[in-house]
Amino acid sequence: MIIAIAPGGPGSRPTWTSSAKDMVTTALGTSRVWVTLGYGILNEVYWPATGLPQIRDLGFIVAGSSEWFEVKRVNRYHVSMPDDWVPLPQVAHEGDGYRLLIEVLPDPSRDVVLILYRLTGDNMNLYALLAPHLSNGGEHNNARAAEDLTAWKDETALCLLSDSGFSRSSAGYVGASDGWQDFSRNGRMTWEYGEAIDGNVALLGELPATQGTSIRAALGTRSCSNCSRFASNSLAKKLIPVRFPPGRARLATRPNLTGSSPTPNTIGIVVVAALAT
Repeated sequence: MIIAIAPGGPGSRPTWTSSAKDMVTTALGTSRVWVTLGYGILNEVYWPATGLPQIRDLGFIVAGSSEWFEVKRVNRYHVSMPDDWVPLPQVAHEGDGYRLLIEVLPDPSRDVVLILYRLTGDNMNLYALLAPHLSNGGEHNNARAAEDLTAWKDETALCLLSDSGFSRSSAGYVGASDGWQDFSRNGRMTWEYGEAIDGNVALLGELPATQGTSIRAALGTRSCSNCSRFASNSLAKKLIPVRFPPGRARLATRPNLTGSSPTPNTIGIVVVAALAT
């Protein structure tokens, strides 16, 4: 199989996200991941210490038949938590014709972050947009788009995967052939490049959205060969929050859930998995 190489390398000069953050969260346990949120999406994810960011951001594009929205740029969102002492952020994005809920849950036993989400809206599709900045830098990163989205640099690797799979995916160079440029120029996803090597890269994955149900995805890192398997372990563990009215939550950290059954309003799950060499 011939892999289509993205044009435009090495891409634009890398930058970091804004210092305006919504919050920082991590998990109690053996996990070594810290997650920042800004403008309602994931910003830098740090591993294995707070001085080493591994991604610039992980955001979402919502697209219909005639228009598309990057939720970060729409900037109409609200951040809440189940309680002051429960650092489990839930972000509600409201836009023209859609509502996207995101909940971030670091895995306490693995270097993994679960991102729960749910999209509602008529004929709307959801796309994950990931900008790796491995080993504290946006230069000399490599990206591959297939069934999973992977990135690597030297001995560190990253994987974004979904238990529902990606309908389509693409790797590109920021400012030239990345997924955001595709939407900006064409109004929809038209590019499906397989690799972007040695540059400032980004990954785009189309999630097979089923309206009104939960979707699980995972982002993880371990090594170039095993990061996807590492992320899958957290998906198999089915680490999900169990919601209780009114507005309180209990987290299940074992395969068998405890507490009440999830209500129809329980949000879906996305996982940002561990970074490890």
